[in-house]
Amino acid sequence: MPIGPGRSVSMVTSTSGYIGTGSGQVIPFGGATISGQGASPIWGIDYGRGVATCPGRDNYGYELDLYGGVHALGTAPSVTGTAYWQNWDIARGLALRADCESGYVLDGWGGLHPFYSASIGPTLNPSPHLTGYWTNWDIARSVDYVGQINGVDSGYVLDGYGGVHPWGNAAPLSSSEFPYWANWDIART
Repeated sequence: MPIGPGRSVSMVTSTSGYIGTGSGQVIPFGGATISGQGASPIWGIDYGRGVATCPGRDNYGYELDLYGGVHALGTAPSVTGTAYWQNWDIARGLALRADCESGYVLDGWGGLHPFYSASIGPTLNPSPHLTGYWTNWDIARSVDYVGQINGVDSGYVLDGYGGVHPWGNAAPLSSSEFPYWANWDIART
């Protein structure tokens, strides 16, 4: 029985994956498995903010807490570097890179902060080019990593109104390509 609200979903294959809950529980579906941390509620409060998995690798991934902490799931290596905001519920999303040991944490203002395992180390761009950043406005909701474009990590950030903002070298999208709810903070992933 899940504890806490469902916060995110991450696919391992086209039919299996994990649902991350607020309590830190990671619920497998479609034949996916999880062992160790994440297999049962770990926090007991609404603390979890996202889960990211490596496509094709079962029992492997990372979970984001509300302060920006990134926690290894299953057989994934521990994270040694990440942003962390003690006592501030500002972490909003998590995107895993293709190496499956590093990625980015999204804060509520639209900032991206790298995380990495010891084997990867601090090699990521600490401040990728952003097109959506809102100082003192908690409106960023989710982040997606699409890969490297011309050697630069790239992807998109979703804002609460449904706006999609490229980062790195990702191409801008036409506003006709996505729904938008002006002044209504409803968009989530």
